[in-house]
Amino acid sequence: MTNDVERRIRGAGALEQYHIIRGALQLDSCVISAAEYSHSGGLSLSKQVLFPALRVLIQTHGALGVHIVDRDTIQPVYSRLRSVNLTEVVEYVHGSTIAEILEVQFLKLFNISSEAPLWRLVVLEEKIVVLAWHHCIGDGLSGVAFQRALLNALKQTQPQDIDSVVEVPLTAKFSPSLESVVNVSPPLSVVLRGVLNLFLPIYWTPRFTAWTGNPVGHTPNTATRVRIMQFSASDVARFHEECRSHRATVTSALYAVAISALSQTIQDMKPSEKYKTIAASIPISLRSLSGASEEDMCEHVSTHHSYPAFQPEFSWRLASTYASTLREQKTASPPAVGMLGYLFGRFVGYFTGKYDAKREGGLEISNVGRIVVHGIDAWSIDDMWFAQCDSYVGSALKLNVVGPPSGSLTIIATGGQYAAEDAFVDAFVSLFEARFADIVNAEAETKGAHDGLSVCT
Repeated sequence: MTNDVERRIRGAGALEQYHIIRGALQLDSCVISAAEYSHSGGLSLSKQVLFPALRVLIQTHGALGVHIVDRDTIQPVYSRLRSVNLTEVVEYVHGSTIAEILEVQFLKLFNISSEAPLWRLVVLEEKIVVLAWHHCIGDGLSGVAFQRALLNALKQTQPQDIDSVVEVPLTAKFSPSLESVVNVSPPLSVVLRGVLNLFLPIYWTPRFTAWTGNPVGHTPNTATRVRIMQFSASDVARFHEECRSHRATVTSALYAVAISALSQTIQDMKPSEKYKTIAASIPISLRSLSGASEEDMCEHVSTHHSYPAFQPEFSWRLASTYASTLREQKTASPPAVGMLGYLFGRFVGYFTGKYDAKREGGLEISNVGRIVVHGIDAWSIDDMWFAQCDSYVGSALKLNVVGPPSGSLTIIATGGQYAAEDAFVDAFVSLFEARFADIVNAEAETKGAHDGLSVCT
């Protein structure tokens, strides 16, 4: 039997510590990935079907078998659990909607002081797997990696009754911290600017005239509202065509749609407020720099921040410009993570300093892309959802984007219960859907006009 020292893996990196402390202060609960599975022979995700597949995942993905030790030191440590009891982390429910499940999960904090895994599953109607995990073991792409791995495991295992207790092997891969594999050291100019911003009065910073939702309160909670938007495969295909023709990416185009819809909503519902810009951000995956693959569960991400001016009308020019900006950020954004090192572990004061103050972020767009499944098999994924919490001190409004294998698109708008009024978010979502439809319909009309042309000789 291995001892506790042998099961210790490594210390948490600064980005992982950031998430550990944020969760401990009840400012964030989890990230969520959900997928709807179907079987050509009519099998459902009963325990006899699901548990053997989960056993495979736990034995190969180290992030599913770790917990945190040395929690009260400057650098917490990841250590392997001896085992995972599936009956304690998997819950079967019936009669709920996806939105209801997500909102309930956002209220449930992970207890990092316990010897329990940092993830849990809800199985809805024995066909939808809802994975919730602590942000310190994985970014948004980690949820896609989990669902893809689960699909493959379902194809390779047979239904059977198994012991629900799965031993965690020492060989399960646990990814290194981002800081240990990517140079995140910020240049001196970035350090000086960051330090200066800490001491400058807010009215000397771009954030002063930026919309950031309601101010942060002083009683942390993770209550998060969920609104789900879904777009058909045919509409998404037309949206892609428009993106390509304007040299934009899906993410940059959705950014432009969101900026236009949010600008109009602010002007309509908060006309007396003196906002000029929107504090926006987009997470940037650094896996291409860190060497992590799409199959890994890890926290290898940075964030690009911007302050776009109000633009109530949708603009392809903004979408195209931002596509170029995001490509540049692949190599330019790591220093944002490096700046966390200059907190020297004082994350508690960093977060509590945000209480009773103007929120830093207004809009965040996270796109984990489309999950691609190769080949035809008995098991398939028919639909997907992606969402995240960080609703108390984080951005007032988040758009969480994922593309199921069918080619459709699911966008979940999440926001803290008090970060923005329900009526405001509802108006934004309605306008976002309308702007998306305008783009799709314009492309369809253009294609129809071209198809109707005749050639005269």
